[in-house]
Amino acid sequence: MEDSLYDALNQKKIIDLFIEGNDYFPRLSLIDIIGLHKEFGNLKYNGVYMSRNQAMSAFFNYIHKKSKTLKFLNYYILKSDIKEAVNVVYWSVNQIDDNYSEFPEEICNINIWNDENEEKIKSYIRDSFINKINDHLFSYDLKIIREGNIITSNKESDFSLVSSDIEIDDDLRTLIDNAKESLRSNDYASVMTKSKSIVEAEFKNILDRMNVDYGEYSKNFNKLRSAVNEQLGMVKQGTWGERAKKLTRGINITFDTLLDLRNNFSDAHGGNDYSKIKKAEAILSLNAAISLSEYYENIYERQQKKPS
Repeated sequence: MEDSLYDALNQKKIIDLFIEGNDYFPRLSLIDIIGLHKEFGNLKYNGVYMSRNQAMSAFFNYIHKKSKTLKFLNYYILKSDIKEAVNVVYWSVNQIDDNYSEFPEEICNINIWNDENEEKIKSYIRDSFINKINDHLFSYDLKIIREGNIITSNKESDFSLVSSDIEIDDDLRTLIDNAKESLRSNDYASVMTKSKSIVEAEFKNILDRMNVDYGEYSKNFNKLRSAVNEQLGMVKQGTWGERAKKLTRGINITFDTLLDLRNNFSDAHGGNDYSKIKKAEAILSLNAAISLSEYYENIYERQQKKPS
């Protein structure tokens, strides 16, 4: 189920952008819009007259209900034929004594026709169109984003990441923010490395607050975890129920498996295997690290509230 805010795209000003093309994308006729209905699985057009706005509004409503809004945006923005618009931009910036200040400097400096410059102009056209959409979303907590060859949104970027509500120190917060930035930059190997650092920092933080000296094994993740488990009473017989122990073991087994990936392929070990770490594993690793850190922090807080 997609975010309900995608319904904000179904407004007249944004519909007009799509059906008129904003000077760069092809103008959509009623037949074109009916084609979109068919492309995305809605075959309910009965030949009854409707305006282009009505047809496009019905289409936006349909793809929102079917959670296909981002699929459509990728299809329309990235696959529409904009060759004519690319030519218009190129010749506009190469007219003698012509005023083309509306274009950014990078586009104005294009004076050679080649594949690289063609792609620059295409990117400019697509980003300009997205900016027009976002201008009409300013009052909503929604922003359409192009990340290379993918159209996404700020809702999708945030969806995959756990947002920590607990009080943590600035160093740990910085580690989490840096890991999120690596994820946004598609640096998945670095995300794996930073995920381990997040949990490691949380363990050290807890031990510091409990005045436990861990200097001898400060770089040994397993010994740090064992020390924290012992200090929090997570390994004492009779203290925890069996289900709670299984929960703890399960969480740690999941994270240990991710650490195995990190040990084999992460940026801390060199080699050419970075490509083996994909987005799904990086997101899972970061989520697991934040969740595991929050879990231990909550156990620590619970222990502190117990009467001495």
